[in-house]
Amino acid sequence: MLSSPYNGFRRVVHRGFSLADRAFNAVFRPEFNPIYRSGTIAVVLMSLVTVTGLVLIFFYRLGDPWESVRGIQEQAWFGRWLRSIHRFASDATVAAVVLHVFRMFAQGKSWGPRAFSWITGVLLLFFLFLSAWTGFVMVWDTQAQVVAETGARIVDSLGILADPLVGSFNGVADTPPASFFFLNLFLHVVVPLGMIFGIWVHTSRMARATWFPRKNFLWGMVAVFVALGVALPAPLGPKADLLSLPVDVPLDRYFHFWIPFASLSPSATFWWWFGFFLLLSAIPWALRPRSESSEVKPAFNDPKICQGCTQCVKDCPYEAIQMVPRLAGPPVSETVAQVIPNLCVSCGLCSASCGPMTMGPPDRKGTHQYQAAKTLVASRGAGQALDLLPERPRLRLARHRVLSSCASSARSRSRISAARSNSSFSAATCISFRSRSISFAVRSGDHRS
Repeated sequence: MLSSPYNGFRRVVHRGFSLADRAFNAVFRPEFNPIYRSGTIAVVLMSLVTVTGLVLIFFYRLGDPWESVRGIQEQAWFGRWLRSIHRFASDATVAAVVLHVFRMFAQGKSWGPRAFSWITGVLLLFFLFLSAWTGFVMVWDTQAQVVAETGARIVDSLGILADPLVGSFNGVADTPPASFFFLNLFLHVVVPLGMIFGIWVHTSRMARATWFPRKNFLWGMVAVFVALGVALPAPLGPKADLLSLPVDVPLDRYFHFWIPFASLSPSATFWWWFGFFLLLSAIPWALRPRSESSEVKPAFNDPKICQGCTQCVKDCPYEAIQMVPRLAGPPVSETVAQVIPNLCVSCGLCSASCGPMTMGPPDRKGTHQYQAAKTLVASRGAGQALDLLPERPRLRLARHRVLSSCASSARSRSRISAARSNSSFSAATCISFRSRSISFAVRSGDHRS
């Protein structure tokens, strides 16, 4: 029931990302494309927030929270710009994470073997907002007062505490006790440090997970935020006062966009957030493609042909292939490659790695590509389409030319449509094209890619 709207929306988002990728690749180059690097950018920003936060802790006083932050703000050559970096990098982290979520959604990387990474990503998003909530409260300006009181009302609306939490802000004193700020400081330190472990879990199923972009990209980001911190001091509102009601308080648009709604109905706000995270967590199962052609079909290997070269094990980006003792077949090696089905995403890279062409997903092994290339050359000019997988990267032959490209990008689709022949064959991804298949096809003409 949801598949049709989901696929339509995903195609629109994917089209947008494809066009944006093309524009950024033309300006920067793929290795510096910020959209493609959204995940590593988020990690860099979180690292920047963590490092600056650990330094700022040494200037923070539990007994006088607002005064200590004002003292930091008055240190023009150190504290002010350091706090600004901490604040602006926190907001930018949300933007990078949202971009990363939409990109993974558009690429269909939310179900099957990738469901584990998706769920851990949702948990990281929750802890990101929790850490930000404690950080804003620690400043104890008027915005912090609004955030703290709103959070207390939401918790009290659940009726799980014997004593209302909002009673801590009953106006008996203008500032909560130091224990309140100690709890926030503890959470604000422990949660981000725990998120480092969470990022490791999030990327644990990738063989060569890259947490950070290239050094020049990384230091360029740091330079941008240092310049931003020096030029624009982070805002600091008036000191919070529980004996008065804050009016016209500016709120952070990235973390506190929901607070105006919470003032109308704290319980509805809680259930909205609960439903939001529940919906994100359910995406791998609720929106999983139901058609047989869309199912992930793990790669497999014929042990009687496998030579035990281990190349597929080295190339697999998800550690979905392992070497096991040979139990049958010719004694050409002591071990053979074996696929772990629940880790395989059917990317097809092993098809290009396997010399004897025995490893790969069903109907997409090297032998299938080679046969498709032979048929393509034989049918040149006949106008016969030979797509093994529709809407996948393909190779076309057009009048003594072979055009190999990725049909998932807007540029490639335009190049393919401009070709003067519609004879083609395709693999799962561009990286799964076997050089033998392409070289066979280009024997009849020049090769473009």
